[in-house]
Amino acid sequence: MRWPDDLRPSSIDWWLETNTMTHTSPLSRATQTIELPGARWRASMRFQHLIRAEMTRLSAFINGLRGPAGRMTLWPMQQQSILAGTTEAAVFGARPAARRNVALPYINATMTGQGIATPAGHTILPLVSPSKTVLPAGYFVAVAGELKQVVASEVIRDRVRTTITPPMRQAIPAAGDVLSAMVDRPIATFRLADDGQGRARYQGGGKVGSMTVELVEVF
Repeated sequence: MRWPDDLRPSSIDWWLETNTMTHTSPLSRATQTIELPGARWRASMRFQHLIRAEMTRLSAFINGLRGPAGRMTLWPMQQQSILAGTTEAAVFGARPAARRNVALPYINATMTGQGIATPAGHTILPLVSPSKTVLPAGYFVAVAGELKQVVASEVIRDRVRTTITPPMRQAIPAAGDVLSAMVDRPIATFRLADDGQGRARYQGGGKVGSMTVELVEVF
Protein backbone atom coordinates (compact mmCIF):
# COMPACT_ATOMS: atom_id res chain seq x y z
CA MET A 1 0.00 0.00 0.00
CA ARG A 2 1.03 3.60 -0.46
CA TRP A 3 0.06 6.59 1.58
CA PRO A 4 -2.90 8.27 -0.18
CA ASP A 5 -2.04 11.52 -1.94
CA ASP A 6 -5.16 13.23 -0.64
CA LEU A 7 -4.36 12.63 3.04
CA ARG A 8 -1.97 15.44 3.99
CA PRO A 9 -1.22 16.20 7.66
CA SER A 10 -1.63 19.59 9.27
CA SER A 11 1.92 19.18 10.65
CA ILE A 12 4.58 16.51 10.53
CA ASP A 13 7.62 15.60 12.66
CA TRP A 14 10.29 13.73 10.70
CA TRP A 15 13.53 12.45 12.21
CA LEU A 16 16.26 9.85 11.95
CA GLU A 17 16.38 7.40 14.84
CA THR A 18 19.97 6.19 15.12
CA ASN A 19 21.06 2.93 16.70
CA THR A 20 23.87 3.56 19.17
CA MET A 21 25.29 2.11 22.38
CA THR A 22 26.95 4.35 24.98
CA HIS A 23 29.18 3.19 27.82
CA THR A 24 30.53 5.44 30.58
CA SER A 25 33.46 4.13 32.60
CA PRO A 26 32.60 3.98 36.32
CA LEU A 27 36.26 4.75 37.08
CA SER A 28 37.24 7.62 34.78
CA ARG A 29 33.82 8.76 33.53
CA ALA A 30 35.21 8.49 30.00
CA THR A 31 32.45 7.86 27.49
CA GLN A 32 32.52 5.60 24.45
CA THR A 33 29.73 5.52 21.88
CA ILE A 34 29.36 2.89 19.18
CA GLU A 35 27.13 3.34 16.16
CA LEU A 36 25.40 0.16 15.05
CA PRO A 37 23.61 -0.49 11.74
CA GLY A 38 19.87 -0.02 11.64
CA ALA A 39 19.24 3.74 11.68
CA ARG A 40 15.66 4.31 10.57
CA TRP A 41 13.33 7.16 9.72
CA ARG A 42 10.37 8.00 11.94
CA ALA A 43 7.41 10.26 11.39
CA SER A 44 4.64 11.72 13.51
CA MET A 45 1.76 13.17 11.51
CA ARG A 46 -1.00 15.28 13.02
CA PHE A 47 -4.34 15.68 11.26
CA GLN A 48 -6.54 18.42 12.67
CA HIS A 49 -9.99 19.81 11.90
CA LEU A 50 -10.83 17.21 9.27
CA ILE A 51 -14.40 17.11 8.02
CA ARG A 52 -16.34 13.88 8.40
CA ALA A 53 -15.54 12.54 4.91
CA GLU A 54 -11.78 13.18 5.36
CA MET A 55 -11.80 11.66 8.82
CA THR A 56 -13.61 8.57 7.61
CA ARG A 57 -11.07 8.04 4.84
CA LEU A 58 -8.11 8.50 7.19
CA SER A 59 -9.58 6.17 9.80
CA ALA A 60 -10.34 3.51 7.20
CA PHE A 61 -6.81 3.63 5.81
CA ILE A 62 -5.10 3.41 9.21
CA ASN A 63 -7.39 0.65 10.49
CA GLY A 64 -6.96 -1.23 7.23
CA LEU A 65 -3.26 -1.64 8.03
CA ARG A 66 -4.18 -3.87 11.00
CA GLY A 67 -1.65 -2.32 13.33
CA PRO A 68 2.10 -2.78 12.81
CA ALA A 69 1.41 -5.85 10.65
CA GLY A 70 0.64 -3.65 7.65
CA ARG A 71 3.11 -1.86 5.41
CA MET A 72 2.92 1.37 3.42
CA THR A 73 5.23 3.53 1.35
CA LEU A 74 5.66 7.15 2.43
CA TRP A 75 7.70 10.10 1.23
CA PRO A 76 9.00 13.14 3.18
CA MET A 77 6.08 15.50 2.60
CA GLN A 78 8.21 18.45 3.74
CA GLN A 79 10.58 17.97 0.79
CA GLN A 80 9.36 20.89 -1.32
CA SER A 81 10.06 23.36 1.50
CA ILE A 82 13.79 22.77 1.02
CA LEU A 83 13.47 24.07 -2.54
CA ALA A 84 11.14 26.94 -1.64
CA GLY A 85 11.03 29.55 -4.38
CA THR A 86 12.35 27.17 -7.03
CA THR A 87 11.18 24.15 -8.96
CA GLU A 88 12.84 20.78 -9.32
CA ALA A 89 13.18 21.44 -13.06
CA ALA A 90 15.14 24.62 -12.36
CA VAL A 91 17.44 22.87 -9.88
CA PHE A 92 17.85 19.50 -11.52
CA GLY A 93 16.93 20.15 -15.16
CA ALA A 94 14.17 18.50 -17.15
CA ARG A 95 13.64 14.77 -16.93
CA PRO A 96 15.89 13.13 -19.52
CA ALA A 97 14.20 11.53 -22.50
CA ALA A 98 16.99 8.98 -22.82
CA ARG A 99 19.41 7.75 -20.18
CA ARG A 100 22.38 8.14 -22.49
CA ASN A 101 21.98 11.91 -22.54
CA VAL A 102 21.43 12.29 -18.83
CA ALA A 103 21.72 15.85 -17.53
CA LEU A 104 21.13 14.81 -13.93
CA PRO A 105 23.56 13.18 -11.50
CA TYR A 106 23.60 9.42 -11.82
CA ILE A 107 25.47 6.64 -10.08
CA ASN A 108 28.77 5.99 -11.82
CA ALA A 109 29.96 2.82 -10.16
CA THR A 110 28.49 -0.24 -8.53
CA MET A 111 29.14 -0.15 -4.79
CA THR A 112 28.99 -2.88 -2.19
CA GLY A 113 28.37 -2.75 1.52
CA GLN A 114 28.71 0.77 2.86
CA GLY A 115 29.96 2.19 -0.43
CA ILE A 116 32.60 4.83 0.10
CA ALA A 117 32.52 5.43 3.86
CA THR A 118 33.75 8.60 5.52
CA PRO A 119 35.38 8.78 8.97
CA ALA A 120 32.00 9.99 10.27
CA GLY A 121 30.35 6.83 8.96
CA HIS A 122 28.41 8.44 6.14
CA THR A 123 28.24 7.10 2.58
CA ILE A 124 29.58 9.10 -0.36
CA LEU A 125 27.91 8.43 -3.71
CA PRO A 126 30.18 8.80 -6.76
CA LEU A 127 27.93 10.62 -9.22
CA VAL A 128 28.59 11.69 -12.80
CA SER A 129 27.07 15.06 -13.55
CA PRO A 130 27.55 16.60 -17.03
CA SER A 131 25.79 19.74 -15.80
CA LYS A 132 27.64 19.68 -12.46
CA THR A 133 24.39 19.56 -10.56
CA VAL A 134 24.78 19.74 -6.80
CA LEU A 135 22.06 18.45 -4.50
CA PRO A 136 21.23 20.84 -1.65
CA ALA A 137 21.94 19.72 1.89
CA GLY A 138 18.82 18.37 3.52
CA TYR A 139 17.35 17.04 0.28
CA PHE A 140 15.97 13.50 0.35
CA VAL A 141 16.87 10.93 -2.30
CA ALA A 142 16.00 7.29 -2.86
CA VAL A 143 18.91 5.01 -3.70
CA ALA A 144 18.39 1.29 -4.34
CA GLY A 145 15.13 1.38 -2.44
CA GLU A 146 16.58 3.17 0.58
CA LEU A 147 15.63 6.68 1.71
CA LYS A 148 18.61 8.95 2.31
CA GLN A 149 19.23 12.59 3.12
CA VAL A 150 21.97 14.69 1.57
CA VAL A 151 24.53 15.92 4.09
CA ALA A 152 26.82 17.73 1.64
CA SER A 153 27.76 17.85 -2.05
CA GLU A 154 30.89 18.97 -3.83
CA VAL A 155 31.95 19.14 -7.47
CA ILE A 156 35.28 17.53 -8.41
CA ARG A 157 35.93 18.00 -12.12
CA ASP A 158 32.90 16.45 -13.85
CA ARG A 159 31.80 14.49 -10.81
CA VAL A 160 29.58 15.35 -7.89
CA ARG A 161 30.48 13.65 -4.62
CA THR A 162 27.33 13.54 -2.54
CA THR A 163 27.47 12.54 1.12
CA ILE A 164 24.28 10.89 2.33
CA THR A 165 22.95 9.62 5.64
CA PRO A 166 22.23 7.08 6.98
CA PRO A 167 24.84 4.80 5.34
CA MET A 168 23.71 2.34 2.67
CA ARG A 169 22.45 -0.96 4.08
CA GLN A 170 22.89 -2.90 0.84
CA ALA A 171 24.81 -2.81 -2.40
CA ILE A 172 23.70 -0.50 -5.19
CA PRO A 173 22.79 -2.98 -7.94
CA ALA A 174 23.94 -1.22 -11.10
CA ALA A 175 25.69 1.85 -12.45
CA GLY A 176 23.96 4.43 -14.58
CA ASP A 177 20.73 4.73 -12.61
CA VAL A 178 19.37 8.22 -12.09
CA LEU A 179 18.58 8.88 -8.44
CA SER A 180 14.85 8.43 -8.11
CA ALA A 181 14.45 11.65 -6.16
CA MET A 182 15.19 13.62 -9.29
CA VAL A 183 12.11 12.37 -11.10
CA ASP A 184 9.78 10.89 -8.47
CA ARG A 185 9.04 11.16 -4.76
CA PRO A 186 11.72 9.39 -2.72
CA ILE A 187 9.92 6.78 -0.64
CA ALA A 188 10.58 4.31 2.14
CA THR A 189 8.49 1.53 3.65
CA PHE A 190 6.83 2.30 6.98
CA ARG A 191 4.56 0.61 9.52
CA LEU A 192 2.45 1.93 12.37
CA ALA A 193 4.56 2.42 15.49
CA ASP A 194 2.35 0.27 17.74
CA ASP A 195 -1.08 -1.30 18.18
CA GLY A 196 -2.54 1.88 19.65
CA GLN A 197 -2.48 3.91 16.42
CA GLY A 198 -5.69 5.10 14.78
CA ARG A 199 -7.30 6.70 17.81
CA ALA A 200 -9.62 9.38 16.49
CA ARG A 201 -11.04 12.39 18.32
CA TYR A 202 -14.38 13.77 17.15
CA GLN A 203 -16.04 17.10 17.89
CA GLY A 204 -19.31 18.72 16.97
CA GLY A 205 -21.27 15.51 16.99
CA GLY A 206 -18.72 13.78 14.76
CA LYS A 207 -18.62 16.51 12.10
CA VAL A 208 -14.97 17.41 12.77
CA GLY A 209 -12.16 15.07 13.77
CA SER A 210 -8.44 14.86 14.48
CA MET A 211 -5.83 12.12 14.73
CA THR A 212 -2.08 11.72 15.32
CA VAL A 213 -0.32 8.88 13.49
CA GLU A 214 3.13 7.57 14.53
CA LEU A 215 5.11 5.71 11.86
CA VAL A 216 8.40 3.76 11.85
CA GLU A 217 10.52 2.76 8.84
CA VAL A 218 10.92 -0.97 8.25
CA PHE A 219 13.44 -2.82 6.08
